[in-house]
Amino acid sequence: VPKVFVITGNPESANLDVVREELINRGFTEGEGEEFLLKWGPRSKVDWKTLAPPQLVNHYEHDFALTTKSGLAEALQASSSPVDSRDFYPTSFHLDRASAIFEFAQEFKFSKAWCLLKEWLAHQEGGIVPETFSDAVIRTALQVVKRRMEDIDSQLMADTNEAKQVD
Repeated sequence: VPKVFVITGNPESANLDVVREELINRGFTEGEGEEFLLKWGPRSKVDWKTLAPPQLVNHYEHDFALTTKSGLAEALQASSSPVDSRDFYPTSFHLDRASAIFEFAQEFKFSKAWCLLKEWLAHQEGGIVPETFSDAVIRTALQVVKRRMEDIDSQLMADTNEAKQVD
């Protein structure tokens, strides 16, 4: 099979000159059409059904679980790993179902309440006038944070909790 490559897509996007130069340095020649060993271009230009061995492209089919934020977030959340993905990856939501929208809303409310309480505390410690935040706003924020803490406490105390206590 001749070492022919094809570059598709916008010639102004990315640095295709570097790709072209490196392929030529590796013994490839540039061609056109569907007779190629390697096709380089955007995912939208890949017709997976017509690829025949040994043809290659610069993408993997069905790689969304690793190459999109929502795919990676779903894969991490579905993982059976004992490591909490939120320890190294920001909390993310794929808002394609009602339960995910609800979870996002809950997380947003908690984050907003937590930030408000931190700012209120900084004002208190800094001697800024206490009227910066109304009592009703502070009480509501406290209720939201307290509810989250109660949810966490109930999960920690549940019979199904597999966590080991560390002394």
